[in-house]
Amino acid sequence: MKTKSKFNIIDFFILIVVAGIIAVAVWFFMPSNDGDEVYVYFTVEIRETMPNFADSVPIASMVRDSVRNYSLGYVWDVNTTPTVFYTLNHQTLEMAPQEVFDRYNTYITIRAEGVLSNSEIGIGQTSVRVGQRMYLRGLGFAGFGFVTDLRWEER
Repeated sequence: MKTKSKFNIIDFFILIVVAGIIAVAVWFFMPSNDGDEVYVYFTVEIRETMPNFADSVPIASMVRDSVRNYSLGYVWDVNTTPTVFYTLNHQTLEMAPQEVFDRYNTYITIRAEGVLSNSEIGIGQTSVRVGQRMYLRGLGFAGFGFVTDLRWEER
């Protein structure tokens, strides 16, 4: 004997509760867009790169987060400095700077459109902070490093 199920008041309340939970979760996990729209410039330091690494980073090419595949912006500037470590000088017992042969620190400055709020600087689906580790991927290069500089200007 088959019985036909009917939609009753308990089913209605269950649907209302589930819809409320979903709405709260979406509101809580979505990034907020209430803030000032700005151009964000942040510099990522990639340490101990090969001498020709900076030449493989084209200016104005798109940069993506290689882990989550988010767009981070466009390459604005590329600079290099020799890699320097501090080592102990055994004669004077002082720490002295020593350049590492054939290795350079590459500084990639990225420009992106972002949102400046009271709690964060948001770029698309991610936020940027000084000291944050970033995994970069672009046309002809990939690497990881830390954000060393962060500034913004109004659009």
